[in-house]
Amino acid sequence: MMVEVDVPKQDPKLVVFCFLTPDDEKIRVIVRTSSPLFSDENLDSWSVKDDATVTLSRPNQSVNIPFVVDMLTYEPDAGVISIILGETYQLRR
Repeated sequence: MMVEVDVPKQDPKLVVFCFLTPDDEKIRVIVRTSSPLFSDENLDSWSVKDDATVTLSRPNQSVNIPFVVDMLTYEPDAGVISIILGETYQLRR
């Protein structure tokens, strides 16, 4: 016996990954769109989101982070913002 189930269509979601540590020389923000579980798209081929506005903020400082085509990530210029241990940061897209 075969059972058919109607699965509601889901739109891709925005996926943002960033790990901040004072020990890293570079800040990288990865922005992709997900592949919904029952979609026809390959789950390993998440789409690069190269048109987002990515902003990293801490008290008294806010930096827009540009997209770097060669790396397929968002990276601020060196020295534009420092990561300080114990500081609170916000990442906005």
